[in-house]
Amino acid sequence: LYICLVVLCLSSCTHNSDEKTLKTVIEKLHTIPNQIMMDRYLEVLEEMSNVDHSAVEPGVYNVSFDDAKKEVYGEYFTEEGFESIPYWFTTLTTYSHDYNVKMTCGDITIEPKSSPEGNYYTFSVMLNCSIDQETFNFQQEGTALFNESKIKNIYLKPGLMDEIEKRIFRG
Repeated sequence: LYICLVVLCLSSCTHNSDEKTLKTVIEKLHTIPNQIMMDRYLEVLEEMSNVDHSAVEPGVYNVSFDDAKKEVYGEYFTEEGFESIPYWFTTLTTYSHDYNVKMTCGDITIEPKSSPEGNYYTFSVMLNCSIDQETFNFQQEGTALFNESKIKNIYLKPGLMDEIEKRIFRG
């Protein structure tokens, strides 16, 4: 009986730690602007100010956010999991600067599910978004798979970028 209680406690502690990590990652991913990512983008804009733009396709800066992403998210993800962060989160940084996109998290719901691959969670977060003076909410859903207390894979249901771009590029 004692062994069962210890195993149950360890399992519960792991789930609580994973859920805390997942909540932190959800908040970091969905809080726009992110200062570290923005600083990297501003560095690139500064570098590009000295480039002959007639030789560069408009809007193409070849911005690499990898180092900034590692700084912000590295401690929470396995190497494989880091690659599962959607590429469009870096696009949100440029939109934050160029189109005044802002986003914060409202209520976050995290539910553990069973999986033979590791600790698996579904989540939902209400996002409070604004583009200039227009505000709107967006319900983001997703899943995360943990391995040894780090995210091995994160999936975000599509739709957020479509909604933001629809509002930015009306016309």
